[in-house]
Amino acid sequence: TEQEVFDSFHFILSRLSHMRLIPVADLANAAAPGEATARIMADGKICAIIAKGDVQKGQELLIDYNHRDAITLLASYGFTGGLEHERSMTRLKFDAGPALLRATGSSSARYASEGVQLLDEEEAGLHADAYLCARWQQMSEHELALALNYGWDGGANSNLDPAIRAVLAQAETRGCQALQATCKAAMGVVHEWEDLADRLPGVAWITAALRAQVATDRRLLERVARRTQKRIDALQKRTII
Repeated sequence: TEQEVFDSFHFILSRLSHMRLIPVADLANAAAPGEATARIMADGKICAIIAKGDVQKGQELLIDYNHRDAITLLASYGFTGGLEHERSMTRLKFDAGPALLRATGSSSARYASEGVQLLDEEEAGLHADAYLCARWQQMSEHELALALNYGWDGGANSNLDPAIRAVLAQAETRGCQALQATCKAAMGVVHEWEDLADRLPGVAWITAALRAQVATDRRLLERVARRTQKRIDALQKRTII
């Protein structure tokens, strides 16, 4: 039947690796992001599972399914791996600017084009490098050079000239305000997802996963916004947090 063809097609898609079906290897389970113990290698006519290190007796070989959030994992493979409680679906994008791009290279370029994911394990909700780039996104080339030269940390530099401290505090404040605006816009999208999840009919556990994802995105966006407001307050007082 048409439904059987449809189901078979999507089953094959979920088992493909390197655009081919590889017996045994296609049964490897997914690792949590960053915790893969093996990888699938396809070189010409040879395919193999290659361990990333020593393997203990009884240890399961886990591979990276190349999905970093619950919803795309659910759509492709039919499970979430619990990521809906740990990682956002939201990706915050910000314009790094030419000065920051030259100083940090590909990282800030990626944040501008692909965005950065929010993580529950991070105190600020964002990886430290991404959070720094977001806060410094409005700096001019001169301001960025000053920040890097003096090891700018928000105002605790005891030997820093007050005039330079004021310039850098104002520059970082602009970046923090831009980040807050980005969070606010993203929160509007999350509210739309919440309305959709409430109206979406379907399997109870899938609906529960979608609602959990919405709650996680909201919680992490609020964390970034709160942390950033504290940063702004500290910059205005010339103190470090």
